[in-house]
Amino acid sequence: MKIIEEKINENCKKAAITGYGKTCYSMGFKEGIEVAKQWISVKDALPKNFYVRCLVDNGCNEYMIAAYTGKRWFFPTSLPVYELTYEVKFWRPI
Repeated sequence: MKIIEEKINENCKKAAITGYGKTCYSMGFKEGIEVAKQWISVKDALPKNFYVRCLVDNGCNEYMIAAYTGKRWFFPTSLPVYELTYEVKFWRPI
């Protein structure tokens, strides 16, 4: 949490945010971090932007970087494009 507080103070100082504005900024920053840490089920939603790298989980706590094409997940750094060999259950943007 110390690093988060330092980043909040650094950003507020750069933008000259003080007082109540700093409190609001701090709350929004912390809430954004919490949202970013949440895993999204593929049943609930899929990435809206194609070819954006995501951290994916197969439901067995096995993680890897993958990208979504609108129909399938693949390894984003491979040429030719290779599809993932396991089912993606959860994802989150990185």
